[in-house]
Amino acid sequence: EKLRQRSLRIVIAETGLSPLAAEELLKQAGGEVRVALVMHRAHVSCDTAVKALEGSGGSIDAAVQHCSVSR
Repeated sequence: EKLRQRSLRIVIAETGLSPLAAEELLKQAGGEVRVALVMHRAHVSCDTAVKALEGSGGSIDAAVQHCSVSR
């Protein structure tokens, strides 16, 4: 519970989403903060975000850039 709340606070702070929207995004991302942030910033699905993160060595910024280039 403590980790879930921390993850939610991070997503809210990084995205500016409301708590309810951030919670839904985290749910779609399987509870993974990095995946949620890439999904939000690049406007991509969970699967695309996961693949982008894997291809970028886990870097959120690089994953978002990768998604932008792939479009």
